[in-house]
Amino acid sequence: MCADGVPEHGDVIVVPEVRESHLEYVMHINGGGDQIAYATRADATAKAVAYAQRAGVNAWYGDRRELGLVPLGCFRMQPNHRKRPRHRR
Repeated sequence: MCADGVPEHGDVIVVPEVRESHLEYVMHINGGGDQIAYATRADATAKAVAYAQRAGVNAWYGDRRELGLVPLGCFRMQPNHRKRPRHRR
C-alpha cells in the first residue's frame, strides 16, 4: 500500500471533473495545480502511472463520491531502499 493511504507532495492524482458540461479526467501533481485533462479514465490513469513510475512517486485515482483515493501504483522508494550512486569507470 502507498504510504498510509495518503498522497505525499509530488504524487500524481487523477480526478473526474465536469467542465463545460463534459466529464474529463484531470491529472494533477499533489501540491500543485491541474496538469492536463483526458477524455477517458483509461488514458488519464495510464499517463499518471507512467509519469509516477518515471518520477519515482505514487499515482492515485480520486473518486469524490464514495471511494476516496485509490492507489494506482506505488513507486516511491522507501528511505532504506534508495539506489546507491553508480561510479563511473
